[in-house]
Amino acid sequence: MKEKITSAADGRKGVELVCVSKTHPAERIAEAIAASQKIFGENRVQESEA
Repeated sequence: MKEKITSAADGRKGVELVCVSKTHPAERIAEAIAASQKIFGENRVQESEA
């Protein structure tokens, strides 16, 4: 994954990984947060605030 990101970012300043959490349970999202993921795409605001 890191190699693909590095290749895609060639010549650009910074790349951020956005996780899409739609349809995933809160437990799975908590695992991603525990693994240092900080940016999520979420259209279910009520659940993301819980």
